Amino acid sequence: MNVLLHCAPVDVSARSLGLLIDGPLPEVLAEHTLANSRGGRVCLGIIGASHVASVYDADTLLFREEVSCNVLGPLPPQITNPQYSFTQRIERLSDAEIARRASLLDDDSWLVARFPGVGPHHFTAVSGRWERGAWEWRTLHCYPMEHTMLTTQSRYQP
Repeated sequence: MNVLLHCAPVDVSARSLGLLIDGPLPEVLAEHTLANSRGGRVCLGIIGASHVASVYDADTLLFREEVSCNVLGPLPPQITNPQYSFTQRIERLSDAEIARRASLLDDDSWLVARFPGVGPHHFTAVSGRWERGAWEWRTLHCYPMEHTMLTTQSRYQP
């Protein structure tokens, strides 16, 4: 699903991002919610400053991850513990490679929010699933002015 946002992006550099765990819910501009057969769900949101993932059991918030420029960085390269894992990578890419990767996001498993500004590839994309008793989600954050792409992968086991 593609969404064109009509707001100026706050998040304009991969290196300005930080990670906040269990903070308050920021304003969500676009959202994709996935549910499992146990009554749980994950809400993957695009915010003007990047992304937020909120995990619920019925109506109870269990966990929240925010990657944004509103949080002091830098992002940790990885976090691994029994309940939560997070990895990230920043790559410098050519225009052609950015376009190629953006074309892979055209299926319904991705929520892609495009920001106004530099070309068609200024976007944040989120995708998630329930797999082997845990929520997993991936994000892509493209910064065409820097020719960089941040990729994150997270897993939370309730």
